[in-house]
Amino acid sequence: LLISLVYERAKVSEKEVVFYIDEARYIMQDAASLAFLETVFRHHRHHDLSIRLVTQTVDEFFEHAESEAILDQCAVKQFHRLDGMDEEWADEFGLNYAQMRFVQDAVPGNEDAGFSEALVGVDGEWRGIQVKAMPKEKQVIDFDPTSQVRSSLPGAGDEAVDTEMEEFQEELEHRATNGTNETSELNEESDAVEAEPDGGSTEETNDG
Repeated sequence: LLISLVYERAKVSEKEVVFYIDEARYIMQDAASLAFLETVFRHHRHHDLSIRLVTQTVDEFFEHAESEAILDQCAVKQFHRLDGMDEEWADEFGLNYAQMRFVQDAVPGNEDAGFSEALVGVDGEWRGIQVKAMPKEKQVIDFDPTSQVRSSLPGAGDEAVDTEMEEFQEELEHRATNGTNETSELNEESDAVEAEPDGGSTEETNDG
């Protein structure tokens, strides 16, 4: 029902709709939901809808024809630390040995480190990255409803959202113009995790 409501809302919205489905493995177990989700994945790009599937396992993507079709529709795949990434699953996703080891040994997110590591694949090109929460994202993460009010959160209110988006876009343009990229340092030091010429693509998120 929720998937249907979001899909219908996206069809009439003038803005991009980003829909996160956490613990995606559970929805993969329901035949009716899986069939409908596969249909949505085939048509979501027409309505500026981006679907992000978040899961702690990968085997559910290979248990049904519909779930494999959903995986094929994903343009971006991002692996954080995953102990279950063995040679069998690495082969399914087209990862070479170094890329498999990167996923197995990736630094998990914690406050002391200040970042987590992930392997991102876009159309067969793989890169190791560091993932850091931006200051305003950290405000949301650290939000305490017992001592803070929701209106204090970044992005509270439509006007605030528009302002936040403009500032974020300006920051991205600035980085692109000046050739700065926070992930470049890790990429340069981790050449071993880059895609081989015959490397496959991998995705757990669907970005139209």
